[in-house]
Parts: sequence; structure tokens; C-alpha cells
Amino acid sequence: MRHSFLFVVFSCVWLLAAKDIFAKEQSGYKQDSRLHGVNASPYDVDLGLDLGLTIGAITILGLPDIIGHEIIRPWCGLDCDKNDINSMDRRVVGNTSKFADVFSDVGLGVSDALPFVLGTLDVLISHPPDAWSGWAKDTMVLAETLSLTLASTNLIKYVVRRPRPFVYSDQVDDQIRLAPDSSLSFPSGHTSSSFAMATAYSFTFMHRHPNTPLVIPVWIGTLGLAAAVGVARTQAGEHFYTDVIAGAVLGAGMGLLVPYLHLREANSSEKQGDNGNTADNGPKLTLLPLITSSGGGLVVSFH
Repeated sequence: MRHSFLFVVFSCVWLLAAKDIFAKEQSGYKQDSRLHGVNASPYDVDLGLDLGLTIGAITILGLPDIIGHEIIRPWCGLDCDKNDINSMDRRVVGNTSKFADVFSDVGLGVSDALPFVLGTLDVLISHPPDAWSGWAKDTMVLAETLSLTLASTNLIKYVVRRPRPFVYSDQVDDQIRLAPDSSLSFPSGHTSSSFAMATAYSFTFMHRHPNTPLVIPVWIGTLGLAAAVGVARTQAGEHFYTDVIAGAVLGAGMGLLVPYLHLREANSSEKQGDNGNTADNGPKLTLLPLITSSGGGLVVSFH
């Protein structure tokens, strides 16, 4: 039911954003250098590609409601033994905070909706040169980030089928322990979507307003809310610590990757100043490979 509701809401958002962009393109609207100034959207959007990705992600997101959950059950059934859990995650078994459960649901709603609300207020208050066209691009990128994050999270959940913490407690009703949703613990969807939206919005705000002192507070505030949602999921006994950590990594990664791939290429007026010197367009994201004797990785830096 929740996925169906999200399906309708996200579809409306995407169609609204796409309608705005499509109308501009159909009327022969061409952006010039004046629309690439400070406060403008930092993104380029390919309507066909981005709508295809978002519709595909929505389809994946809605599959559980279409095919039903009956095919999914906790792999260990009623015989799950908490001694099989690592020592860190084992501490979560037995947590039943109702307040944390409600807080995590409310926090998820706020985390997902806040970027769209703040993006709208930004246009109304700062009057960017690209106005609602820029808002439509930002909205598309944010919505695409959220849909791809949720779709990726769901795919991993259905592949891993990790039992939730309460499945390991014999104090919980057997019917609840055997319910399909009880096998979808890894990774935490609340956490992944909260971190995805926190990161994507903060990244967008940083590029729209590179010179404002609010950049750091925005990053701290949005990520802080996302972290609180993740912690609440463990206190409610809905997820293990490793579920939340994995969700945070997945969400933050998608929240950086999707907006980064949409960053527009600076045109000549942005690249050069009045004297032909290269102009500083604000913070940049740099991804560098790291190779060591014990393995490798990726270094992410802002400058």
C-alpha cells in the first residue's frame, strides 16, 4: 500500500516537472548564458532518458504490490537464532520503542518531502534567472534520485532476504515473524531514502548558492535528520545497525551520483571571466581511484 501511494505521488511530481521542461522546449525556448548564473539550476536534464529511468524505477518499486509478497519469507522461519548474529547487531534484538518507530516514519516523510518544499521556496524567495524551468530540472533530479534509491534498496532487500530483529524474538507473534515484510531488513529503506534526499538536496543547494554561508548548515541539518531516522529504526527494532549503515552508504552514494551526472557543462561565459581567465564556479566534486597493497577504493572530495 505504501509503495502504491509513493507510485502515485512520485508520478505526479515527475509529470509536473516534465511538463514544464517539455513546454519550454516545444515553444523553442533556448537557455542563454544569463540563465546560467548564480542561483540557477546546476543541472541539464534529458527528458527522454530521465523519464525512462524514473518510470523504470517506479515499476520496480511497485512490483511487490503487483506480484504479491507471498513468495517472500524469512529464510530461517521461526528457527532464527540470535546467536548467529554478529555481536554488534545482536544488541538490537529486543528493542521495541514505539516512539522511535513513529519518529522514523515521520522523519522519513519529512526527509523525502523537505527537498521539494525547500526547492520551491528557494525559487519564490531568491528569484533565480531560470525561474520555474530551473525548479523543474531540480525536481526531476531529486525525484529520480529518490526513485532509483528506493528501487535499488528494494532489489537488494528481495535478494538478501535478511530477517528483521524482531524475528529473533519469541515474544513476537508467529504471524508477524513470518510476514513477508519481516524478511526485508537489509538494507534499511528509511535510511537509504533519507540519506539520498539529504545528500541530493544539499548538493543541489551547494551548487545553486556556492557563496552562501548556509551551505555547511544545510549539509549538517539534512544529514543529521537522516542519521536520526536511521538510529530510530534500530531503537524500534525494525533494523540492525548494519542495515542502517548499508542504507546510509547506498543513499548517500545515490544522492551524490545522480545529481553529479546531471551537472551541466559550463559554457564559455561561465568558464571565462572578462579577461578570458577561468572563473571559479563554486565547489566541485572529485572522484579519484585509490589503490593500496591491501586493496582499492574511491576517494570522494569537494573543493
